[in-house]
Amino acid sequence: MKKIFGALVIALLAIGANAQTFEKGSSIVTAQLGIGGGFGQRVAYEYSLMNLLDGKAAIGVGGSLNNRFSSDKVKGDWGKQKWGYNTFTVTAIGSFHYEFIDKLDTYVTIGLGGGAYTETYKVNYNNDAEELGLKDYKDSVTNGCFGWVSSLGARYYFNNNWAANAELGWTGAGYFAIGATYKF
Repeated sequence: MKKIFGALVIALLAIGANAQTFEKGSSIVTAQLGIGGGFGQRVAYEYSLMNLLDGKAAIGVGGSLNNRFSSDKVKGDWGKQKWGYNTFTVTAIGSFHYEFIDKLDTYVTIGLGGGAYTETYKVNYNNDAEELGLKDYKDSVTNGCFGWVSSLGARYYFNNNWAANAELGWTGAGYFAIGATYKF
């Protein structure tokens, strides 16, 4: 029985060892949802330029579309106020991938880019405040902004094409992001 179990384990490891997670010439597309600094979403594309360290490591380049948003409201004696922001950035990214164990792609990603930042602010005063001459108002400002990505991540492949991933750091979608990856 032990020999059969041992043979089965070796066979499964051999099957898993055939597929490198991110090899030269492969592409991946990742979709993520993030939290921290608001809520966010991110779509990224990477292309593997080269293998390193006997095929256990790879260098990738690509880009990402990042969106973060948040809002809050406060109610006080004078009335209500609501604010919110929405940031959209496009970043060029570079990454270093290393496969410590089969089917697990660990990586570090850095990127720079730019985009737009919109902030909205709305105040509704109550009757007491209006008697003092305060008027309701609403304002919105949009400016250009600097975008960047700097994160550590891991991606576990369920088969040759599909993986689940998690990233920690500044992902472009928040300080922590999870998602799915498709490799082709």
